[in-house]
Amino acid sequence: FEPGSTVKPFTIAAAIQSGEYEPDAVLDTHPGHITIGRKVLVDPVNYRDLDLRGILRKSSQVGISKIAMSMDHSIIQTMFQEVGFGESTNIGFPGESSGLMPKRSRWRDIERANFAFGYGFNVTNLQLAQAYLVLANNGVLKPLSLLRTDEPVQGRRVMDADVARVVSDMLRSVTEKGGTGTKARIEGYNVAGKTGTVHKQAKGKRGYAEDRYFALFAVMVPAENPRV
Repeated sequence: FEPGSTVKPFTIAAAIQSGEYEPDAVLDTHPGHITIGRKVLVDPVNYRDLDLRGILRKSSQVGISKIAMSMDHSIIQTMFQEVGFGESTNIGFPGESSGLMPKRSRWRDIERANFAFGYGFNVTNLQLAQAYLVLANNGVLKPLSLLRTDEPVQGRRVMDADVARVVSDMLRSVTEKGGTGTKARIEGYNVAGKTGTVHKQAKGKRGYAEDRYFALFAVMVPAENPRV
């Protein structure tokens, strides 16, 4: 499936890690929509000025698109690949999909924007969970297993620890008042996660259906020291 806005945290992580954006950077999303080529990308309302935390909290298409358009596309694509998208997890389960990561020599502007908020490539549930595991492990990608492993598991750093912690903290605001995932709040726990609403492919024709969706949510609990 296309992961939609559940990958916006990794676009934000790529922006911060590149040095082109500070965590407290503010973007003007006025007037609540942006035209890229012949496509108009729209936020539910005009959020005006949003910092990076606000872009995740409100899941702003305008904000994330402006970030994507301001950066070299390879920065975001490399981050997505580093957290495991487009590659098998090698968990050993028969028939596991590798998802689909496009390889283009040239990217149109709308393709760059769509990619940054989770359209134009496919992932599996396990790949999405593995990517969030990178945030939970302070930037370290660890191999997955169907069996319990009691020995320490060696991982590979794919994201700066400070960046992973900052983005994870931003994701707490998604489940707090004003965020898109408030129904995921759990009494007694801090919950960090990201919603995603993805249009399904239209049956029998090109493009997307206007009234058919995948509803997604990726989450880490407890946010400050994830166990799940």
